Amino acid sequence: MPRVFGYGQNKIRTIVSARNRRLAFLLLITLGIQIIFIPRSNLVIGATSVGSNELQGSTSPLSPDFSISASSPSIVNPGSPAVSTITVTALNGFTGTVTLSRSPPSGLSCRSVSPGSVTLPPSPGVASVSCTSQSPGPYTLTITGKSHGLIHMVTAIFAFSPPMSVGFSVNIMAGGSAMTVTFSGTATGGTLPYTFSWTFGDGSSAIDHSASGSTEAHPYTMPGAYTAILSVTDSLGLQNSASQTIVILLPAGGCPRACAENK
Repeated sequence: MPRVFGYGQNKIRTIVSARNRRLAFLLLITLGIQIIFIPRSNLVIGATSVGSNELQGSTSPLSPDFSISASSPSIVNPGSPAVSTITVTALNGFTGTVTLSRSPPSGLSCRSVSPGSVTLPPSPGVASVSCTSQSPGPYTLTITGKSHGLIHMVTAIFAFSPPMSVGFSVNIMAGGSAMTVTFSGTATGGTLPYTFSWTFGDGSSAIDHSASGSTEAHPYTMPGAYTAILSVTDSLGLQNSASQTIVILLPAGGCPRACAENK
């Protein structure tokens, strides 16, 4: 590596002029010292040498713009309204009015965006749109914001599903050192298919995917009261649950028996 030499704590870097370069070169070669030629345009005293473009920076300023977002409302019953909140945010010093519109798909009925435009600043600006459908299912609404040639679009999901009811029955079978309980779960309403999630109160669980019902056989080996819970989720994310308490008894003979109590 090139050597920088000095006396004491003060390091000295020598810059050789073009006129005396040859003489200095011969002298320093004789002394065994390497020469560093530094272009004047790149020289920075007391700092690392960098190019002039690096010192001045070459990043151009960002153009004013805006962003738009929209919330997806919770699941509601068919025929009930659902509302999405629209947020418009200024970027890079944007000022101006953003006009808002919506494009609903077939089967989804929507009011106009209210208000139909927002002026920034202040930022963010907020608007909303209300939609409804008579038919179950998810619907994707497209919302568009325009201002001075700038166009941004965002989507919101509207989901409609009828109420869902959940229940299960219990069938108890004694045998050996364990009591096997068969759980039969059903669900109605919502939007098919369903996901049945079981917890049996003893740390065990099971998951079934079905269009109609779910059956699980679970052994209990220790006496006690166990709360079994069935949670059902439909294809749109609508949820409901039911629970029962299973009491496992151990009589004098050692064979367990059980009873179920609705909870």
